[in-house]
Amino acid sequence: MDWIEAFTKKGEELVSARATSRVAYDIGRELYDRGQFEEAAQQFIRSIRAYPLDPDPYMWLGECHWIQDDGLAAEEQYEKCLQHEPSDNSRAHVLQRLGLAAERGDHRTAAAFFDEANALRADLEPKLVLHGVSPEHGEWIVPARLSSEGPCSQS
Repeated sequence: MDWIEAFTKKGEELVSARATSRVAYDIGRELYDRGQFEEAAQQFIRSIRAYPLDPDPYMWLGECHWIQDDGLAAEEQYEKCLQHEPSDNSRAHVLQRLGLAAERGDHRTAAAFFDEANALRADLEPKLVLHGVSPEHGEWIVPARLSSEGPCSQS
């Protein structure tokens, strides 16, 4: 097999993997919208296995974990999403979720996530900022909460 045939075959494999990933992702989104979070999570995992470079299935897998109150698993998927260069909308949503997770213990980290998310999307509702005394005074009040809805649908 010459290099052209090898290159063509590799390209076809990549297209096939991406198509398989997209089908599983689309099924996962439909299941998520129907409230079938465990089934949706399985489809997002299938999507990731087929094409692990797409950030979106990681974000939505994180959402499945988030909505089922598994914050640690959600954080892990959100971090993976950020590693794969998501769109600004997805990145802002993931940063918000990471900020909410961080607020449980490290308010400075939470503030950094919220600041970065708000810088990406000035139109986010609600604005997520830490309200309270400045960090120089060492006192924080819990930030405004993000709605329980899923990620932004805009891309």
